[in-house]
Amino acid sequence: VHYTILNNHIYRRSLGKYTDFKMFSDEILLSLARKVTLPDLEFYINLGDWPLEHRKVNDTPGPIPIISWCGSLDSRDIILPTYDVTHSTLEAMRGVTNDLLSVQGNTEICRAPGQQAHDS
Repeated sequence: VHYTILNNHIYRRSLGKYTDFKMFSDEILLSLARKVTLPDLEFYINLGDWPLEHRKVNDTPGPIPIISWCGSLDSRDIILPTYDVTHSTLEAMRGVTNDLLSVQGNTEICRAPGQQAHDS
C-alpha cells in the first residue's frame, strides 16, 4: 500500500491483489495524525509476511522506505510491532476507564504533609 502524507492528511493507494489488512495501517496512521503533526512524506506499507526491500544503501537506486510487520538481517524494511501489540496500545490510549476495584481499594484518608491522623 502506497501512502503519502501531505499537510497532515493521509492519502492511500492500494497496490496488488490482497489489501484487506490496510485497515490496520490506516488505524495507526490516523491515530498518529490526530495526536501530532506528521511530516510530509511518502512510503509503502508491506501487508505481506516477508520483508521486501533488499537493496543496499549504496545501490542505485537506493532502498525505498517500506514499513513491514517482519524483517530479516539482509532486508532494509522498517519494522513495526505486530498489529495486536499496536492495536492494544491504541485502544488503551482512546479512553480511560475507572477500575472499580482500584477505586474501592483506596480507602485511606488524605492528609496534608506532616499532618497526623486523629481517631474519633
